[in-house]
Amino acid sequence: MKPLFHLIAVVLFLFGLCPQVCAAPYKPSDANEVVERLPEGMRGAEGKAFSELRQKVEANPDDRKAASDFVRLSIERGRRENDPRFFGYAEAEVNRMLQKKTDLSEFLTYRGILRQRRHDFSGAKDDLEKASRMNPENPQIWATLASIQVVVADFEGAKKSCARLIPLTSALSATACLGLVGGVNGNAEKSLESLQAALNNAEAQAEANLGEKIWAYSILADIAERLGKNTEAEQWYRRGLELDPDDSFTLASLADLLLSQGKASEIIPLLKGRESVDALLLRLVIAEKKAKSDDFAKDAAVLQERFDRENQRGESIHGREQGMLALEVQEDCKKGLSFSKQNWEFQKEPIDLLLYARSAEACHDQAALVELAQWKKDKGLQDVRFDAVLSKGGK
Repeated sequence: MKPLFHLIAVVLFLFGLCPQVCAAPYKPSDANEVVERLPEGMRGAEGKAFSELRQKVEANPDDRKAASDFVRLSIERGRRENDPRFFGYAEAEVNRMLQKKTDLSEFLTYRGILRQRRHDFSGAKDDLEKASRMNPENPQIWATLASIQVVVADFEGAKKSCARLIPLTSALSATACLGLVGGVNGNAEKSLESLQAALNNAEAQAEANLGEKIWAYSILADIAERLGKNTEAEQWYRRGLELDPDDSFTLASLADLLLSQGKASEIIPLLKGRESVDALLLRLVIAEKKAKSDDFAKDAAVLQERFDRENQRGESIHGREQGMLALEVQEDCKKGLSFSKQNWEFQKEPIDLLLYARSAEACHDQAALVELAQWKKDKGLQDVRFDAVLSKGGK
């Protein structure tokens, strides 16, 4: 799930650069040697704009608008480039501004977004709730808060947050937010119909912007997939990719759908060249294994190395992905069950439920399957994929 723009995990700036900053400086013997390539977002016209804004902040440290613009741009660049350094720039500036003055609602909102990206949902929720008391008219606060509440299965809280969006944003965004909640809380069919009608109306009136449409398509596809409407789900995922071919969330979701249908060969060309995004590399590795690709061993080793470095830093932002790697690639159900169970403790989206159930089924953990089935029933979640796992598991 996601708010008005995708929320992905982030690594702290110091963790990403400390091996370079803390070590003795390296002096290349060849003047033509490439020591490090600048991120894409630092090159060309966009890179120039970013650098100019950063210089403006440094020259005018009390310029609240410039600081806010810099943080917003850094977050967007980090999301687009999948480069943790940009999130580090954003976090450093947010902390600097909040040290100067604690009642800056936009910077509390930014910190909430950054904390959510680290899966610090409690801290993110605290920041967003405090920001909402200062500036209740900011729709980004309520959209992000609703997203967090859905992830932790606080559906009543999410409904209230979505309701606060109604007078603050477009009908499509408000309906998408409500569909985000209703789609996992007992009203999947109704949410699907309402959101589709809102999207059709917005497109007919030329009212929807790019971000709103991508968000709506992803929610429609997710609900349809859980209802077993795979043809419609694939169509909506692909419509979203027509609007933004580089949208990592949609690419990963489409890859999961294709994997569930045994279409591994279609995933490889879809994800080749996007290996910098861990979630996409994971899906590529799974597809390569199923398709017996020559690149499988190499790509699997790269992915495992990334996760090993993360674990060495004591981070836990890829528990879901590590569980998928263990179960689908390494075929280690116990390891997969361990990761998926730990992930389930703080993240309860349908994909997390499904991963935990698949791991439990593979390990013949009937107690876990019974517990998950009861949770699904209590929350009103409809998911034919989960039902298939239960059926396979003999329950």
